[in-house]
This record gives sequence, structure tokens and C-alpha cells, in this order.
Amino acid sequence: MSMVIKEALSTEGDENTPYAALIVKQDRVIVCVHNETEKQLDPTNHAEINAIRCACQLLKTTDLSDCILFATCEPCPMCFGAAWGRILRKSSMERPLMMQLNSNPK
Repeated sequence: MSMVIKEALSTEGDENTPYAALIVKQDRVIVCVHNETEKQLDPTNHAEINAIRCACQLLKTTDLSDCILFATCEPCPMCFGAAWGRILRKSSMERPLMMQLNSNPK
């Protein structure tokens, strides 16, 4: 987590909010990026989306089910949906706590 926090703090001074995400595969960091919504003038370029896009390009696949996504804050609905579609839904691992909490509405 310290790596992703440092990445978020590296945005200090630019127009983007300090959010970052990283993706790990087999205990190896694949990408560690921050959001670039203002820099790219793209409101969908959140840290989690940016990390998923970069990891897919680097790994040359859209199947990230054997990866883990870390983020500096709770994902928005768009980012959660992207993570669920690329990482969580296809994963054979036990569902993470985030999914368990969201699947039990009160």
C-alpha cells in the first residue's frame, strides 16, 4: 500500500485529485498509476480505470482474473464495475470483502 500512497501523493500540485491504484499479479506489481482526469480531459480516467487499461496493455489480455487491484480510496460505481468485470467476476479466488459487503443490502 505504501507504493500506491506515494503515487497518489506524487500528484500534489497538479489539477488531479490525489487518487492512485496499482495492480499486482503473482506478487509482482504490474502497474502503479494515478488518476489523470484533468490532465487528459477525460472524466473516466480514474486511477482504477487507468490501472486496468495499462495492465491489459502490458499483459496483452483483458482477463485480469489472476490479478489484485489496490486503490487509495473506495472505488466509485464506474471503477467498481470495471474491476468487477475484469478482475473479480472471472476470479476463482474467494470473493473479496468489498464484494461481500456490497452483496448484502440492508
